[in-house]
Amino acid sequence: MTKKLIVGILAIFCTITTFAQNTPTYPQPKEGYKRVDLIFPKIENDDQFKVEVRFGMETELYPCSKADFYFRPDALVKGSGIKDGRFPYYDLTTNQAEVFEGFMNDSCKKEKRVKRKILSDNSLLLEYNSYYPIPFYIPESYTLEYRLWNTITKEFTTVNFK
Repeated sequence: MTKKLIVGILAIFCTITTFAQNTPTYPQPKEGYKRVDLIFPKIENDDQFKVEVRFGMETELYPCSKADFYFRPDALVKGSGIKDGRFPYYDLTTNQAEVFEGFMNDSCKKEKRVKRKILSDNSLLLEYNSYYPIPFYIPESYTLEYRLWNTITKEFTTVNFK
């Protein structure tokens, strides 16, 4: 009787331990940051797709200017939800970005500034993954946008998140 009890307890312990190791734990967003999860649907031939991730922000610009922003590449830190490196997440550790505004002509500077969304020059290229969400921790004022690239046809689709 005690042998069966000991074997039963060991079996339960091993089962709990096994499932606990496959459950990712992610950090809570820092103050001033939010978590955005990329969740992709299951599709056929998902190995033919890549995901290009970029960040967006709203700022005041001249209407006729071309603009984008840039942050240091080491500001985007990759972590994992499990110690062995599985279940990645990405943390944009700074909201300090350099905004570059180019002008089409000199008369542009005489116009009134308007609020516009611009995209980062920085991008991240990921494998298409429909098995688990990919969390991103970004400043609350940023958006996350991605393009699905078909590596065979070279076509893309852009999707915006808040």
